[in-house]
Amino acid sequence: MPEFTLSSLSPTAFEEFCYELLAELGARDLSWRRGSTTASTTSDQGRDIECWFTYKDVDGSDKRQKWFVECKHHEKAVSPDKLTGALTWALAERPHVLLIITSGFLSNPAKQFIETFVRNNAVSTELKLWELKDIERLTLGRPALLRKFGI
Repeated sequence: MPEFTLSSLSPTAFEEFCYELLAELGARDLSWRRGSTTASTTSDQGRDIECWFTYKDVDGSDKRQKWFVECKHHEKAVSPDKLTGALTWALAERPHVLLIITSGFLSNPAKQFIETFVRNNAVSTELKLWELKDIERLTLGRPALLRKFGI
């Protein structure tokens, strides 16, 4: 079995892949907030995708959660400095969930940075991290999505 990899995707195609994966997982009202093509700007305001998930609460009522999704397409480990914008915007705008999706993995310093940031800032937003192995698991049984992106 060939190794699962996303390296053939461009950064834009990786964001589109994440958008499509979220839609298949049940996200609604998705908005792809494409930022500037200049690496030094953050016109996407700390998220590449904004979406909503709806689920049933224990009493049967519908609950909606607003998610900010930051996509990081890196061949090497994602460093802490690549996460600052997403964490800062989540702190300011307080979505229910901030999801960071990376095509590889987060460095240990990045994971420590996130833990410290959350502890020191009383962040009410739930933080989720999806690394390559998580994406692999979440795409099982979704061959059409994988074919669409040549994975």
